[in-house]
Amino acid sequence: MTALQWKSKATLRYEQVARSPADRPIVAAAVGHSDGTAYRVVLAGFGARPVRVPRAEKALAADDPRAAGEAAAEAYAHAEDAWAGAEYRSHIAAVLGRRLASGSTVPSEARKKG
Repeated sequence: MTALQWKSKATLRYEQVARSPADRPIVAAAVGHSDGTAYRVVLAGFGARPVRVPRAEKALAADDPRAAGEAAAEAYAHAEDAWAGAEYRSHIAAVLGRRLASGSTVPSEARKKG
């Protein structure tokens, strides 16, 4: 195989929060969507593997970014370990979920400035 070609316009948005650019993410969120298909919402940064958030996916299908953020927060409500508390992770998951659901992201230049 030398190439792949998609006929649909797929979108994927990703954001993460870490202590420093060199660290693993404390919370990472990704939202994917392809023409004519359902949304996919995934959170990572806690546990052995990323988790899908079906309730956030349904909220995005209903064009409700606030509910998508709430679903992301609920998914990480008990995500506590040595790197971050559950309350912090839940809050960040909600912020990233709403940000990605609304299509707004922080430009990479702004992230570098701090």
